[in-house]
Amino acid sequence: MARKLARDRGEARSLEREATSACAFTLIELLVVIAVIAILASLLLPALNKAREKAYTTACKNNLRQISLGSHLYIGDFGVYVPYGYSTGSPNGYRPTYYWFNSLEPYVRGSWPQLNYGGYQVLSEPSGLFACPSYNRLPGLYTPGVGPSGEPTQPIGAYGYNAWGVAIWGLGENNIYPAPLRESQVLKPADMISFGDSALWPGTYQQPTAAGVGYDELSTGLYDLAFSLARVSNASPITSRRLMYGQRHSGRFNIILCDGHIEYGRPSLFFSNRQKSILMRWNFDNLDHEDSLIQGSVY
Repeated sequence: MARKLARDRGEARSLEREATSACAFTLIELLVVIAVIAILASLLLPALNKAREKAYTTACKNNLRQISLGSHLYIGDFGVYVPYGYSTGSPNGYRPTYYWFNSLEPYVRGSWPQLNYGGYQVLSEPSGLFACPSYNRLPGLYTPGVGPSGEPTQPIGAYGYNAWGVAIWGLGENNIYPAPLRESQVLKPADMISFGDSALWPGTYQQPTAAGVGYDELSTGLYDLAFSLARVSNASPITSRRLMYGQRHSGRFNIILCDGHIEYGRPSLFFSNRQKSILMRWNFDNLDHEDSLIQGSVY
């Protein structure tokens, strides 16, 4: 009887070991499963990144629509387009201390985001109407900063304004800032660039990297060689800007025109100082002259 019980127990243990070994994974099976998961992840991640970038682009378009709506409310109140800026008592008159986005803030209920860097005070987080979520991935700042002599420097951020195209250069405050135009003076609002994703600017003493960040003057992009030169050194700032452009909306731009409609496309559709059909879109009289209305330099 004892022998039979021992034999039955031995057979039970043997069956249990066989069942356990049948349920276990071998090393090869585990490697195959890991490889399959890696392949699926490699296939899904680009699709997820594309979906995320599309969502960022949609959010950016909504921001521009609200900014454009605010500018039209401003036009309704004052009868002119939003001025680029004006001085509020600064001794350095060549730089305005009150910019176009400051004029729009009461109309859009949003403020230009600013981050703390180099001792600057934190005023707001990099979010809201004037902060494109795709631009936030770039190594840039949202602070105007202060120059070596105490003068305010150009604001930097996600969006730029075609301030020179909707103004007459040299007729503004102290003949320094452009005088804004009446709405009726823009001949073709449906073909006149107003706001859009900012072009990039070379790094300066206030930047943490050699590559540039967004400039509040949209027409800067007309002179960016990153859009025109085919071959440049890998160490060139032009290459750095190309890489940064590629991180924002996959290298494309959201541009809103004076009539309120948005165009989305490659920079070659908007930024070229050699194509007359493009330059016409930057000037209120719908002519291709860049001498008096488009300010900038090749960089």
